Amino acid sequence: MIPALVRNPDIMPLIDEKRFFVIHSPRQSGKTTLLNALCEEINGGGKYYALKVSVSAVEAAETKHEAFDIISGAIQDAVKISSLPAMESLAVDFPLFPEMDIGRRKKNILQYMCARLDKDLVVFFDEADVIPETSMIAFLRQIREGYLSRKEDKAKFPRSLAFVGLLDLRDYRLTDRPNGQPRRPGSPFNVKRASLSIPNFSENDIRSLYSQHTDACGQKFDESAIERAWYWTDGQPWLVNALASDIVKIQLRNQFSEIVTGTHVDTAANKLIFSREHHFDSLLERLKDHKVRRVMSAVIAGSQLTSSMIVDDPVNTIFDDDIQLCVDVGLLKYDPDGPAGYLPANRIYNEIFLRTLVSRMNLNIPEKFVSKWYRENAIDMNGLMKAFQRFWMKNAELLTDKAKIDVEFGDSISRYLEREGLAFAEMGSENKFIVNLKRSLVRIVDESSCVLVLYAFLQRVLNGGTATVNRHYPLGRKAVDLFVEYEGHAYPIEVKIKGHMTSAKSIRQLQGYIDRCRASEGWLVVFDRGTKKPIKDKISSNTVKSGKDTVYVVNC
Repeated sequence: MIPALVRNPDIMPLIDEKRFFVIHSPRQSGKTTLLNALCEEINGGGKYYALKVSVSAVEAAETKHEAFDIISGAIQDAVKISSLPAMESLAVDFPLFPEMDIGRRKKNILQYMCARLDKDLVVFFDEADVIPETSMIAFLRQIREGYLSRKEDKAKFPRSLAFVGLLDLRDYRLTDRPNGQPRRPGSPFNVKRASLSIPNFSENDIRSLYSQHTDACGQKFDESAIERAWYWTDGQPWLVNALASDIVKIQLRNQFSEIVTGTHVDTAANKLIFSREHHFDSLLERLKDHKVRRVMSAVIAGSQLTSSMIVDDPVNTIFDDDIQLCVDVGLLKYDPDGPAGYLPANRIYNEIFLRTLVSRMNLNIPEKFVSKWYRENAIDMNGLMKAFQRFWMKNAELLTDKAKIDVEFGDSISRYLEREGLAFAEMGSENKFIVNLKRSLVRIVDESSCVLVLYAFLQRVLNGGTATVNRHYPLGRKAVDLFVEYEGHAYPIEVKIKGHMTSAKSIRQLQGYIDRCRASEGWLVVFDRGTKKPIKDKISSNTVKSGKDTVYVVNC
């Protein structure tokens, strides 16, 4: 185990400085381990007392009164099992202040506890992000009032307090205004000093963690195993442990004399990708939200979606909130070198998201295509691309329905205008900004859907053989859109939307990928998403020879 406090050195200084803060991190990233370690360290240190309060049960509350009663009971239950002095009598005498207005009840409970203790108290509200929105604002206001009351000599309140959960407070948009407009909960909790996130393991952390197994059992992990574990997981704690567990217990059956290699790790990673682990189900549940699904589709397809904090682009301003939510819940990571400014949080998630996003498309591909394009030691890629063109003519509009764009655009622009304090009528429906913004959104949806359809097609028709279809495959410092491997042969495929890049520039880009993977040919698939020509007139192919390289241009 990597000590939780070593990975999170910023927390104790905040407590020493009497700060209130937020700890947010994705599921199964080590929050419970961290809180247990914090409470043990604080209570054992002799300076303060620490109390962890789980408020997960409040999620089922239907009213504000019910929510506050559940939170009060959770505080009392936490006291009963804590190491606080005289905890039994403190719990028995615990006042629930039933006669008091709920707007002040939590503050008074915490003040009562602090007045009975001979040292300052630190409180961690675990799973705080499940508090219903009808109760969250009132709860935060009480915490803020308690924080401010500490300046009074006789007032007692926790020295430090933290909200712990999946989300940062900035990810909430709660409705408590008379006009029904959403607001952020940050204002009632503007005493927050910091928002901390639990970091993933570093590559050295993985090496150290696996070496602990070596010290205990004598089983060695060679360097390729460490490198592949880092490659697949990006240090996500649950995945790092899940890979090791599968290798040691399932693949090697606890035969500790065998050395763990990168091949073992790759096998474990692919098993995880096809598994139905609850860990993945909770992540995939997020894809049911169309805002999250749109962001993830664009990122996976490689569309430019860099945050407006980095690039001043109108559409990015709209997506900022949704992008940040995807980062906070562990779906994305910021990567300035990535084609979209962001990448899926790790390669295992990337494969799972891809398969989920294209699963419905796969059902539309006829069974007769399966395995038809395999040759002895190669793939008939030109024949396969002609089959895709026929498939695209029949299914293009169905698979990339632009009617959905208007609905998603309306939702995005409304959120943007509300945040900027503008009314839609003030700007006018023909406003140039609105027109440009819609064009940007259409471009992103087009690129995402076209790349995902081609990926789905290739996955489906090559599924009967041993070819692998890679998405956003790294070649040098760049990455090709799709990369098929079979029997030592490489098939690089670059996807473009007509009009977004010149043909000559696209071909030069693909030639760079051809050279890097030591192939002699590549495929440039160009989608024409204009509405003036019928789809059958957009279908064509041509071949471009440049030196030793051959580029097949596939127009759709």
